[in-house]
This record gives sequence, structure tokens and C-alpha cells, in this order.
Amino acid sequence: MGADRYDAVGVGALDLQYAREYAQAAPGQIPLVRALPRDDALARLSVDLRVKRLRGRDIGVTSLPPPPEGTGREAYLDAAARALAEMRQRCDFLVLLSQLGLEGDLELARRCGSAGPHAIIGNMEAATLREPLHVGDTVLLPTGAGGTHVGIAEIVFPAWGRPRIEHVAVVPAKVEGPNRAADPAIEDTIARFYESEQDAFVARIDRRLLAAEMAEGAGDEQRCGSCHRHAVATWRETAHSRAVDTLIERKRLVPECLTCHSTRYAATGRFDHAARAGDVDCTGCHPVGSEKESACPEKAARTRGVASCASCHTPAHSPGFNYTSYLSRVNHAWKPAGIPR
Repeated sequence: MGADRYDAVGVGALDLQYAREYAQAAPGQIPLVRALPRDDALARLSVDLRVKRLRGRDIGVTSLPPPPEGTGREAYLDAAARALAEMRQRCDFLVLLSQLGLEGDLELARRCGSAGPHAIIGNMEAATLREPLHVGDTVLLPTGAGGTHVGIAEIVFPAWGRPRIEHVAVVPAKVEGPNRAADPAIEDTIARFYESEQDAFVARIDRRLLAAEMAEGAGDEQRCGSCHRHAVATWRETAHSRAVDTLIERKRLVPECLTCHSTRYAATGRFDHAARAGDVDCTGCHPVGSEKESACPEKAARTRGVASCASCHTPAHSPGFNYTSYLSRVNHAWKPAGIPR
């Protein structure tokens, strides 16, 4: 990275294990950045903001990894918005490297309003974000997944005022052969990383939650099933109802993956009986909205179509995702011919 002249390294989920090696390989040359400090082994190696002088302007870079265990999504976004507003005062142009996913980036930009980062660079939305999205003063840049594409942004430095982004393109990266081949050594390293992360996570929770019988009797199924019996019965036959079991089987029971595989965990940051049993349940696709949006007593609204799926079914995590075909696997529309709701 030093040879490639990196200005900063954003601390992400996997980097939390290997970022120490980055810093030791190029001490003082490649600062590790993350907007919110954490009390962990990297605390003394990280800074909240890296600022570089470019054409008479101060360009700042920071990053946001996924929320740490025990932190709810809402609280994490609120803290991030406050930190970014303060950082924006310290530079002329603020860039955020984000691992929150497209929906998280959108929500963060809305909360920041005119006081947030000027640009957000995500890492997994090449298939769903083809053009830049403008939310207030923030532009969300389309990016490539898995190293197969690279984004190029042209920044204009006017004589007066702040720099601005004029043009963005996502182009295929230069790789050998028609498809980028996986590196077995890297794949093995990633597998060992997740195994160690799962061991550490399991050591902090009630081990009884791993048992199959704990996957029943809690979650949205209870509060929605009394009225929507057919929908719940159909849901039980889908992969969404076994999402946490899938993580356990694949040795991926870690906070990073639970954010998509457990609706309740994503909302609360706690892996309890409700998070274990709920999997991807009703409110994962039917967000609780206003009374005008739904006649349901719990105010569960209609889905937002493909937008309800895109934050988790990304090119990196779900490369074969197709909204039409996947919808047929989870569709539980009411069938009135004598079948109870």
C-alpha cells in the first residue's frame, strides 16, 4: 500500500484483525482512519480524520466500519452524523469510506443534511448503483465489488468555493482472464478469520441460542401471525426463516453477517432469543411506518420493492441475485381460496 501511495486505510470489518500489520509495514506512512473511536487493539494506531493538502484545499478522509456488537443501528448512525459534522469543519472536502451498505449510506446522508461528508464511497453496490446519488450536499459514488471494478471521480477545484465532483465512472479493473480467479490463500485466510470471529462471538452469548429449538417462539412471527397466518406459514418455508441457521452451519455467526441475517439483531445489536428465532422476519421487509402507509395495527408497511433487498443482496454477498426470481422464493401473498390468512 505504501508503494501504491495510499493516503489512508479505512478500518473495516476484516481490517480489524489485520490493520495492525498494515501499520507495522509502513509506520507513520499509512494512517488508519475511522470516524468513531473504539476501545480495542487499534485505538492507538487510528486517527479519526486524515487531511491532505491538494491544490490549496484540505481534503479529508475518514471511514465507518459496521456497528460494533451491542450497538443498535440508530444510535450508531446518530453518533456518526455528529462526528462527521465536526470533521467537515476541519477540511474543505470530506470523503467517507463506508461499510454500512447502500441503505445505511442513504440514511446517514439524510441525517447529516448539509453538514455531512461531501462524498460517500461504499464498497458493494456496483450492481444497484450505476449513477451517483445526490442526497443534500452529499454524493454517493457508485463503486465496484470484490476488486472487479474501479471507480474514477473527477474533482473540480474552482478558484473560489469548495471542490466539487463533476464526473464519475465505474470501469472494469485490469484482471487476468475473463474472470477474476479467487486466490486460495486469501480465501483460506478469510475463512480462518470468520471462524475465529465466530468463536469469540459465541463465547460472549448464551450457547443455548445455537440449538435448533431456540429458533422458535419469538420474533415478528408472534405479533403478526395471529392475523397473517398464511403469510407466516409460507414464510416458514423460505430461506429467510432459516437465515441464522445458515450462518451457524457456515461458521459465519458474527455481528457483520447477523446484520443481514437477523432483523432483530440489526435493530438492537443484541443476539437474544428474538434475534435467534426471528431470522429475516416480517419487519425486515415490511418496515414499521405511519398509519397512512398501512392498515396493520403494528403499522407494518408494504415493501419497497427491490430497495428492500438491495442492502443485503449485494453483488459481493449475493452475486446471483435477481429480484424477480428471488421474489418468487419468498412471496407469501394471501391466497383467498379457503386458506386462512
